[in-house]
Amino acid sequence: MEQKLKAVIFDFDGTLADSLQIWRRVDEIFFEKRGMIFDETVVEFGGKSFSECAAYIKDLFSLPESVEAIKQEWIELSIPLYGGPNILKPCAKEFVSAVKAAGLKTAIGTSNNQDIIRPVLQKNGMADLFDHVLTCCEAGRGKPYPDVYLAIATELGVQPDECVVFEDTLEGIMAAKNAGMRVYAVHDPAHEAMRHEIESAADRYIEGFCFFHGRFDNLLEII
Repeated sequence: MEQKLKAVIFDFDGTLADSLQIWRRVDEIFFEKRGMIFDETVVEFGGKSFSECAAYIKDLFSLPESVEAIKQEWIELSIPLYGGPNILKPCAKEFVSAVKAAGLKTAIGTSNNQDIIRPVLQKNGMADLFDHVLTCCEAGRGKPYPDVYLAIATELGVQPDECVVFEDTLEGIMAAKNAGMRVYAVHDPAHEAMRHEIESAADRYIEGFCFFHGRFDNLLEII
């Protein structure tokens, strides 16, 4: 029987990278510079693309800056924070390497920005592990819309049902499911309050990529 799985697609923040706390700090600095206090109970970024987040913040707080200026400020604030040690989640690099070694295509589909992600991949020796990196801004709409995952499947030359996606958020899981793909939910402490919904929406829930440790040679039989 022909192997059905042909591609594995990863979300970035909260899935491959332990970086959600970085964005909390970026938000704090961003609002402090404007004499404001960041309150994450008021702001809801869930699933929005980088550009959609900037437009949302501009409108929500009636900021005078352009969307592009807000995006650039976020990039400048975040890049140094992404340069810290241990930005990758445990076993993430090893797992992606094993996926490549198994002959599967790989990609990242993210709400983040290329100017932020590319240096992180380069610094951590992962730039050559992905066949394609696509942002929601480049694809069209943010998650839970399937745009980014459908565009990646087209770029990789595979069908949606030949893909497995690894995601950490409910919006990301729904984006992959709406694209017709199987989804592994990867635990991230930031979404503990939504754990039940995330587990229910995904095809499988794992605590992290170390779940596969010791079985990297048999990924085609496991995933």
